[in-house]
Amino acid sequence: YESQYDRDSLYSVYLNDNSQIKFNSIRGFDYIEPLELRYVDPSYAFATIIRRSGSTFWWGPSGTNEDFNITLAIYSQDGSQLLGYVSCTGADNGMMTISGDYLSGFPAWSLVAVHMTRYKSERVVYQELNGYVDVQLYWSVVGTGHIE
Repeated sequence: YESQYDRDSLYSVYLNDNSQIKFNSIRGFDYIEPLELRYVDPSYAFATIIRRSGSTFWWGPSGTNEDFNITLAIYSQDGSQLLGYVSCTGADNGMMTISGDYLSGFPAWSLVAVHMTRYKSERVVYQELNGYVDVQLYWSVVGTGHIE
């Protein structure tokens, strides 16, 4: 739960041998757009329009040194069949356009699960092993839409 997680904070993890590793947490989202992605009322499910000609997504805050991924899981109109995935990764700059080159092959009114994820991989020194621990941090939000 976000209420139990401090954004942009230093965390210490204590290990069995009383040693510790430290890493900085990542931030969540203050907003995402299209706004319909945030609707939680089931009557608005799949309200977001994903255009076959291409769609742009926005989020904030942004501008971190982390990476950002948007994955679209696309299903048949009745949701019974997975038709495919479109996945794009780039810098955490606050917006990403998914080209119509990737979306035009899907039928209109296909249902879409939109996964927006900020992630960071950090290598932390772990003295007791005379090596490193890789810390993987993810912050995701999932919304729904349909193809037009």
